[in-house]
Amino acid sequence: MISGELEKLDQVFVDTKFEFGYVTDTAGNDKLIYMDEVGTPDSSRIWDGAALRQGKVVENSKEDFRQLLLQHFPDPDILLNKGRMPERQALARDNALPTEVLMAVSNPFRDCRKNHRWSAATRR
Repeated sequence: MISGELEKLDQVFVDTKFEFGYVTDTAGNDKLIYMDEVGTPDSSRIWDGAALRQGKVVENSKEDFRQLLLQHFPDPDILLNKGRMPERQALARDNALPTEVLMAVSNPFRDCRKNHRWSAATRR
């Protein structure tokens, strides 16, 4: 279903991840539950169809934003190394990305959302 809807937008649904976890119900039993969304740029790889036909992979996912951050700051290890969390928090607190950069990263998702009309069948 996701592939078909994205195909209408000339986007290729490459793959997605599924995140599960356990919760304890009121009776004290552990239950396996699904914990995340499916088919969004956060959980999936979505490639631009036109670029792919030209032999290029243009990924419309959170990876673009991640790469932008890694290239924007002088010490990308702060973003990659969980042992440097205080520095990461300071980096987030003390730095602002330019609005045009944030808009450029968000445009593929905004365009996809704007161009797509969710039908009742899609929501099921």
